[in-house]
Order: sequence, then structure tokens, then C-alpha cells
Amino acid sequence: MKCKISHIGLIVVAVAMVATAVQLFVLGNGQGHYLTSRERLNATELQRWEDEHLAVIYERTFRGESDLVHLQIDTTFHQIGKAAYKYEVLCKREYTLRSFDDGYEPMDDAVAACFAEGEVSHEWSVTDQRRQILGYDCRRAEARIGEQTYEAWYASGLPYSRPRARITDKWQGLILEAESLSGDFALKVKYIDEKIG
Repeated sequence: MKCKISHIGLIVVAVAMVATAVQLFVLGNGQGHYLTSRERLNATELQRWEDEHLAVIYERTFRGESDLVHLQIDTTFHQIGKAAYKYEVLCKREYTLRSFDDGYEPMDDAVAACFAEGEVSHEWSVTDQRRQILGYDCRRAEARIGEQTYEAWYASGLPYSRPRARITDKWQGLILEAESLSGDFALKVKYIDEKIG
């Protein structure tokens, strides 16, 4: 049986339409994906993706010695995707943690100790107790690390993330206060500064 050229053309067009619909559906759904048109974004929507800078100053006490430590979190949002109808927003963060004096070891690997959620190296047991610290709603948690038991108060809303943005790092739930039950260690937030843009 012979197919006419016009029939082949219709079949090709139909297949192309189905493939396009499937591609738009698949790319427009899933974690961190959504379907939209750039023309529909107003100034408020665009402002959602401005860079964020969070600076946190802690007072730290360790075996009777006290100093100040500075945690800085720089967040950038990257829009990627195809054409004007689909893009994914990635939330990327860079962390630095340093002491204002040189009395402690370098803290490049100690950033994880500032967070209670995500892929941290120890499990926090979260309680129902809540309190406000510098205006942030905090939850109480406990963890056994080595021979010590620690109590911490952390804010789930810090560090920030925008709705519809896929977070690419692993640390959530910023600890604002922590102490060991033995009294050897204490960490207490003294100052929080946030800037957008």
C-alpha cells in the first residue's frame, strides 16, 4: 500500500506537535521547575531573584575563653532553561566562617556546625519548644556529639530561600544559640544583618 506525500507530511506534523507537548510538560514540572512566560513577570517577581547577603556575629565560649566569630552567607539565584517559557531557578550559596582573632583553628570545615537541618554530620533531635531570638522563631534541638550533649536553638527560616528556587547546598536551619550541657562550650548570636541586592 502506497502512502501519499501529503499523508506523510501530516504524520510528521502530528508527531512534532506531540513531541513538543511532551517536552513542555516534562520540562515544566518537577522539583525546581515551572512553566511561565517572561512577559508575565513584573518588577516584584524579578526582585525575588536578587542576591542576598547574610552576616551573623556569634559570641563563642570554649573552656573559659571567649571570642567572636563571623558567619557570612552569600546567596545568588541563577535562572536557566529554554526560551521564554521555562526556566529553573537555582539557589546557590557560599559560606565563610572566621574568627576575629587567631586564637582558634581555621574554620573552613566548621560551617556545618552552624546548622541543624540538612546533611549535617550529626542528628539533631527536635523538640516542640519554641522561642524568639532577635525576632526569629526558633526551635529547640539536642544532639549527642562524641562524649558531649548539646542543646541548640535554630531558625528554620535562615538562611533564606525564595519560593520556586531549588536549593543546591545541604545546610538549613541556622543555629542562633547552642551550648554543651557540661558548660564547656557556648555559642550565642549577637548580631544579624541581611541585605538583598
